[in-house]
Amino acid sequence: MRRAFLSFTICLCFAGSALANGGPVDWSKGVGRGGILPRHESEIRLEAEDLGIAILDFNHYEVNANYTLFSNIESREVKFGVPLSLKGDEERRALLDSLTITMNGSKLDCELVRDTTFEPNPTENMSDLDTETNVTHWCVTTLAFKSGETNVSLSYKSQLSYTDYIFTKSPIVEYHPRFLNYLLFPAGYWDGPVKRFSARVDPGPYGPNLTASSAPFGPANEDGIFVYEGRDVDLTAIREIEFQFDASLLLRQRDLAGWNRLAPDYARLPVSAKASSTLRPSKPSDYAAENLLDGNRHTAWCEGADGNGVGEWIELRIAPAAKIADYCHLQGFAIIPAYAKSPATWAE
Repeated sequence: MRRAFLSFTICLCFAGSALANGGPVDWSKGVGRGGILPRHESEIRLEAEDLGIAILDFNHYEVNANYTLFSNIESREVKFGVPLSLKGDEERRALLDSLTITMNGSKLDCELVRDTTFEPNPTENMSDLDTETNVTHWCVTTLAFKSGETNVSLSYKSQLSYTDYIFTKSPIVEYHPRFLNYLLFPAGYWDGPVKRFSARVDPGPYGPNLTASSAPFGPANEDGIFVYEGRDVDLTAIREIEFQFDASLLLRQRDLAGWNRLAPDYARLPVSAKASSTLRPSKPSDYAAENLLDGNRHTAWCEGADGNGVGEWIELRIAPAAKIADYCHLQGFAIIPAYAKSPATWAE
């Protein structure tokens, strides 16, 4: 008898929640869906933009953009929109909770507008818009300008784009690079090129894993930060900032460190731990020998003997090879000295 055998691959795809700089848009409040496009604003000039982007962890980044604008007219209201890509209610709530727009220090309300028409419009000279940006919504507010200088800031936390694979017949996740794509050109619709443009991308502890994949950035500086500064910059020409964050090895190491906590029952390594002594628990923490096996840096074993602990020991016992699945082998072990719950506990 012939039998059919099946296995499945689950693809986890995440697109960044927020995409871009904010800029002037054409939209009427009475229309709750569609009809939003960047709009050339010829009477207000973008004097300067200071953009800061920081990688927070394997999947998230933070944006802080500060715009200095100048108007020669006494009074004018302009719709200001930030294009977003939102795929679900949870993602939408998380982004909106972090998204803040201020004008001269005062926080402005943001109206979320669904939009599926972010496409080139030849009659409006919008040929630089890209239908592959996956814009699903806009955050729209009103900027009330008076003559002179105005400061506008935009900040939010968002998610990097990536695709990972989970195989139903394996406990191992196949990780792929993360991507940061940040569109600059919406801020290029103010009058003329921006007189001064500064952008800083801080990879945090992931410096060796982050690379710029587009102009205008070169290699990171001696502090590990990617910096670009320019004068009379046409943001519609630069268009976007692109970075690749290859965290695959770090994520794999994280999974292996917490293998027995994260893997399904059939794939766990049968191992146990005991120690010569243990520090008495102090709620909510305990310092049992089993903490060595949970792959969690927020827990630890601590000896409990009098004195400085010299001579205390731990013992790890691993089941005989016959009781371990063919693909599950002990490759080695790593020791983290001190208590790595936080920099403070580690230093103490």
